[in-house]
Amino acid sequence: MKKFIKYFWVSILLFLILFILTGCGNEDTHEKLQSKVIEEVRYLDDNIITMLNLMNNIQYDNYNISKKDISNNTTNNNGSSDNTLSEQESQDNAQPTETQSQGNTLGGQNSSPEDSSQSQSIMTMEKNGILTRSNDSVDWNTLKEMVEELYNTWNTIALDMHSLNINNTNILDFTNILNDCTKNIQAESKPDTMNSLIQMYSLLPKYLENNNDEILLSTLNTKTEVLNAYILVEDENWDEIAKRMQSAESNFSPIINNVDINSRNQSGVSQTYIVLKELQRSVDAKDKNVFYINYKNFMQEIQSLK
Repeated sequence: MKKFIKYFWVSILLFLILFILTGCGNEDTHEKLQSKVIEEVRYLDDNIITMLNLMNNIQYDNYNISKKDISNNTTNNNGSSDNTLSEQESQDNAQPTETQSQGNTLGGQNSSPEDSSQSQSIMTMEKNGILTRSNDSVDWNTLKEMVEELYNTWNTIALDMHSLNINNTNILDFTNILNDCTKNIQAESKPDTMNSLIQMYSLLPKYLENNNDEILLSTLNTKTEVLNAYILVEDENWDEIAKRMQSAESNFSPIINNVDINSRNQSGVSQTYIVLKELQRSVDAKDKNVFYINYKNFMQEIQSLK
């Protein structure tokens, strides 16, 4: 009888140990999956905003590099030269220091004693500004590439969200809107594309409602309101834009009052709030470009806020 009791308690102890170990393993897996979904939401955040910015040719980089390949051919036997110029331009984003170093590397002449032709590459910097940008045409090819890439990543993201028991309706809504967005991009319809993109972005905060990252949630809610104001600029609906900006300020308040982020990055929080207020005040000017200038400044600040 004593032997039986001993085995009984040993079995109970082993069961408890196994239960504890299994529970800890499940909890660790859940936390890893939760962290993964947060990074996936950040990915969607960056890409959707980039696509929305492309609709008005807004870029965060201060400069573009323009490369020109020039060839000069001398073919006249009478001593006169017949120069022909061929140019091939390609653009790449870079900072001014990078531009200068690349220009020094690529800008040179290659000549041969047996060949009368000479070639050289010239690198030039072009300022990326709101007032000087080309806002008449949309880079639809880049948008088509980006929306197709979203399909490849969304399948994995949706599966991870299902594993976290995120609301199935919200996941399905993103899939349906993504399909509509693709149709609108194919049709090269600017208003419909922008509406589809903001609808997709508006779902991002919903995916983190049960997450403990209050800073990220408040940031997403703030940007959702700013982006809604951004797409309304096209119709110059300034009254509704003002309401959206007021809502953006309200959504940013939890970040200002959060002790943790203020202790880590007080200057970043303060600077972001100042730029947000400048964007809010720019609505009074009722000018598209004035709003876009302040919008660009704000989005750069809040995108770097962690």
